[in-house]
Amino acid sequence: MEFTKYKNTMPYPERISKPKMPKNPTAKDAEDFAKDLLKYEEDWRKRISLVNAYNQEEVRLMNLFQEDLFLENVKSDNGVIAEDVRKKAEIIFSKAWEDGHANGFYEVEMHFRDLVDFAKELGVDI
Repeated sequence: MEFTKYKNTMPYPERISKPKMPKNPTAKDAEDFAKDLLKYEEDWRKRISLVNAYNQEEVRLMNLFQEDLFLENVKSDNGVIAEDVRKKAEIIFSKAWEDGHANGFYEVEMHFRDLVDFAKELGVDI
C-alpha cells in the first residue's frame, strides 16, 4: 500500500496571537488596540474555517485509507463489501487503529492484516 496517498498536504493554519492592551494605555493605544482586536477577530474566524477544512481533509483521507485497506484484505464482490463483512472489518480496524496509529498507517495496516488473518483462521467469514 502506498501511504503518501493518505498524507494531508494542506498546511495546518498558523496560530494567531490575541493583541494585548499595553499597561497605562493612552487614548491612541486604546484606539490601536480596538483596531487590532477587530482584525484579530476577523483572522480568528478565517483560521477556524481553515482548521475545519484541514480536519475535513484528514477525515476524508482516513476514510480512503480504511476503504482501501478493506478492499485489499476482506472479501468483496467487484469492489462491494457486504454489510456483515464490513461490520466485522470495522471492528477489526478499530482494534488495529488503537494498537498501531501512533506509529502511522503502515503499523495500522500490519495490525489489520494480522487480525484479519487470525479471524479467518478462526473461521470468521471476512
